[in-house]
Amino acid sequence: MKGLRGVYVVNDKTDEVMARIRAAAAQALTDGAGELLRIANETVPRQEGVLQDSGTVIPATPEGLKAQVGYGGEAAAYAARQHEETTWRHAPGRRAKWLELAAREDGPRIMEWVGERIKAELP
Repeated sequence: MKGLRGVYVVNDKTDEVMARIRAAAAQALTDGAGELLRIANETVPRQEGVLQDSGTVIPATPEGLKAQVGYGGEAAAYAARQHEETTWRHAPGRRAKWLELAAREDGPRIMEWVGERIKAELP
């Protein structure tokens, strides 16, 4: 092809595709955080349910691809101590470090699922 001096992109959809992928990633991360909260709530120390009910997910955004899971609200005064104090006794099936352990035990499975959701959005 004589005279061809470069490649010209007529209809570049890179920005559109990246926006779609980032939106899917934000939703997948938020859903993954919800799954982590669900799992953590299975072992959160429970007396009246205030601590368990205080569990929240801060959603990821396409601009900041990070979702957060935490406990606080009405239980803010004792949530961190309850989480960290490994010498306290809990009802059967309940434990200290419930969120940390849920992330360690189920995090790889959740992140694999998040990755599959994002991959499904790739063109």
